[in-house]
Amino acid sequence: MDDIALKIDECNERIMNNPNDASAYVDRGDVFLDSANYDAALQDFTTALKLDKTDAYSYSKRGMVYLNLQKLDEVLADWTKAIELQPDSAAYCWNRGLLYANFFNDNNAALNDFNKAIENNPNDPVYYQRRGLLYSDLEEYDKAISDLSKALELGCNDVNTYSCRGSAYLEKKQLDEAIADFRKMISLDPNNSVAHHLLGEALFFKQQYDDALPEFNKAIEIDPNEPASYYRRGEIYRRKGQWDAARIEYEKALKLDPTHGGANASLKVVAKYCM
Repeated sequence: MDDIALKIDECNERIMNNPNDASAYVDRGDVFLDSANYDAALQDFTTALKLDKTDAYSYSKRGMVYLNLQKLDEVLADWTKAIELQPDSAAYCWNRGLLYANFFNDNNAALNDFNKAIENNPNDPVYYQRRGLLYSDLEEYDKAISDLSKALELGCNDVNTYSCRGSAYLEKKQLDEAIADFRKMISLDPNNSVAHHLLGEALFFKQQYDDALPEFNKAIEIDPNEPASYYRRGEIYRRKGQWDAARIEYEKALKLDPTHGGANASLKVVAKYCM
């Protein structure tokens, strides 16, 4: 008998001995949820809640079942109830915040929940990282940089954190700081095309075209289907007066993305200089 079957049998026995044992239904629901048997999990968590309407955990887990079933309104209702019952749970606030951000496109509600999660647990770097990304989406770049720096301080030293903070620095035209973060990205993941592209962008805006060009070359080598890298490489050639080379890059960008406004506009500019 495998572990799942054994755990289910143990819960079944507990339920037979005491049909009003809400915790037995919860434990069996957890097993069903972990094994992707969502209908059975839903039934068990619902039964547990009929027996104990004050159990925040059951609302949270039933919400997770609904999430897997793509029943988002039900997820929101259950996770809201879990927070009402246990408002000091960072995890419950965090999960609902992600729901608002990722599925309901409600950044303000998400921000409120992320704030509560951090208030309840100020030492989780992932919370600061995600709130920092949200602040970037809201174009509040100083707050984004503060949160992402806190995430790094707490140990979230990954590519995404440096990417987000570097991009915030780039938006603020703090180019040296952006370059440092993008170089750190590359040290962590040398074959990350986005990292090379972003470093190229920062160097481009510093007008260090000879340094930027190899970064766009590398980005294209890794991912030859990203029009932005061809476009920016064309911009470098245009500034160097290499009109034909620039035209070729714009055409490559437009082949991948015919709606690329920058490439369309620049192609018209260089066309009159090409042979």
